Amino acid sequence: MIASQTSSSALLSPPTIRNRFLDEFVNDTEFSHIGEVEAITTAKKVVVCGSIIPASNYSRWYYIACKVCATTLTMENKESHEGEIDGETSLNQFKGKYKCRSMKCNGAIVNAVARYRVPFDVQDSTGSILALTLWEGQALPIFKITAMDLFKRLVESGANPDEILPKEIHDIEGQIFAFKINIQQYNINKEGSSYNIYRLTKDKNIIDELQKKHELNLPQEPTSDSSNEDFVTHPDINMSDKDSVNIEDDDVTTLETNT
Repeated sequence: MIASQTSSSALLSPPTIRNRFLDEFVNDTEFSHIGEVEAITTAKKVVVCGSIIPASNYSRWYYIACKVCATTLTMENKESHEGEIDGETSLNQFKGKYKCRSMKCNGAIVNAVARYRVPFDVQDSTGSILALTLWEGQALPIFKITAMDLFKRLVESGANPDEILPKEIHDIEGQIFAFKINIQQYNINKEGSSYNIYRLTKDKNIIDELQKKHELNLPQEPTSDSSNEDFVTHPDINMSDKDSVNIEDDDVTTLETNT
């Protein structure tokens, strides 16, 4: 199943839409060079711009999620093994039923699904590096396939999704994006090393304006067979607060719904 891009992003065709998002990224939101982000001591949203650096050391690109609320599930939450396939297969972690202990589900028995949680680094012209996390809602307009469908496709091809970084993720290496990121209190307290992406865009006009305004001097993008259109993602509203997400490590961040 190929995901619908318009459900997770706005294609920048009408001038009014293009101008609104250009203002949001270029004029209305504070800009920060990547090397300055970790010195920020107030929770807020800022715009950064840079290229995605090679992903050779990335950790796992998906997580096991509650199909209802997107909270992280673990095998310890598994209540039944109905439908599991004989022999070892990574698909079995999405078979059977789980007990979801999130505030929303409150112990309900739910199905599990793979969702994107792609940690990566972004670098600007100063050479500074910032760790970001790409969640399902922001990833769909880029990869154009859900994490669950990509997971199944890898398994069907004989690959182990836990030991391979999919081509879709490799293809964004070196690409330049503008990111509106959420600096939250736990980032300021150094409780999490990765920052949440609130919105992102590859719109050339927005990136060109940011480069001119802030003298970014970003490198030329490599040629790629991927065909990302100009878009701005909508805020991901699947995870609304820190309590609804099982924080497993420093790479896990949460998403905020208010703009």
